Amino acid sequence: MNSNKIHINEDLCTGCGTCSAIAPGCFNLNDDFKAEVLENGSCDEESVQMAEESCPSGAIEITK
Repeated sequence: MNSNKIHINEDLCTGCGTCSAIAPGCFNLNDDFKAEVLENGSCDEESVQMAEESCPSGAIEITK
Protein backbone atom coordinates (compact mmCIF):
# COMPACT_ATOMS: atom_id res chain seq x y z
CA MET A 1 0.00 0.00 0.00
CA ASN A 2 1.23 3.46 -0.88
CA SER A 3 2.05 5.33 2.33
CA ASN A 4 0.76 8.56 0.70
CA LYS A 5 -2.76 7.14 1.06
CA ILE A 6 -2.47 6.91 4.86
CA HIS A 7 -3.11 10.02 6.97
CA ILE A 8 -2.69 10.44 10.73
CA ASN A 9 -4.71 13.19 12.40
CA GLU A 10 -2.25 14.27 15.11
CA ASP A 11 -4.98 16.20 16.93
CA LEU A 12 -6.85 12.93 17.48
CA CYS A 13 -3.84 10.65 18.03
CA THR A 14 -3.32 9.74 21.69
CA GLY A 15 0.01 7.99 21.13
CA CYS A 16 -1.24 4.64 22.39
CA GLY A 17 0.95 2.74 19.90
CA THR A 18 -1.73 0.34 18.72
CA CYS A 19 -0.99 1.10 15.06
CA SER A 20 2.75 0.50 15.43
CA ALA A 21 2.08 -2.75 17.29
CA ILE A 22 -0.21 -4.00 14.51
CA ALA A 23 1.80 -2.68 11.55
CA PRO A 24 5.35 -1.92 12.76
CA GLY A 25 6.67 -1.70 9.21
CA CYS A 26 4.31 1.16 8.47
CA PHE A 27 3.73 3.14 11.68
CA ASN A 28 6.01 4.57 14.35
CA LEU A 29 5.60 6.93 17.30
CA ASN A 30 7.53 10.18 16.91
CA ASP A 31 9.30 12.16 19.64
CA ASP A 32 5.97 13.76 20.62
CA PHE A 33 4.42 10.29 21.02
CA LYS A 34 2.19 10.79 17.99
CA ALA A 35 1.82 8.17 15.30
CA GLU A 36 3.52 8.76 11.98
CA VAL A 37 3.61 6.84 8.73
CA LEU A 38 7.08 5.60 7.84
CA GLU A 39 8.02 7.05 4.43
CA ASN A 40 9.87 3.99 3.21
CA GLY A 41 7.93 1.52 5.31
CA SER A 42 6.36 -1.70 4.17
CA CYS A 43 2.64 -1.06 4.50
CA ASP A 44 0.61 -4.11 3.63
CA GLU A 45 -3.04 -3.30 3.07
CA GLU A 46 -4.43 -5.84 5.55
CA SER A 47 -2.31 -4.61 8.48
CA VAL A 48 -2.99 -0.96 7.72
CA GLN A 49 -6.73 -1.57 7.57
CA MET A 50 -6.56 -3.48 10.86
CA ALA A 51 -4.62 -0.59 12.43
CA GLU A 52 -7.22 1.90 11.17
CA GLU A 53 -10.07 -0.17 12.62
CA SER A 54 -8.20 -0.70 15.92
CA CYS A 55 -7.22 2.93 16.51
CA PRO A 56 -9.17 3.92 19.65
CA SER A 57 -9.25 7.61 18.70
CA GLY A 58 -9.98 7.18 14.99
CA ALA A 59 -6.84 9.10 14.04
CA ILE A 60 -5.94 6.95 11.01
CA GLU A 61 -7.56 7.65 7.66
CA ILE A 62 -6.94 5.65 4.50
CA THR A 63 -7.77 7.35 1.21
CA LYS A 64 -8.56 5.31 -1.86
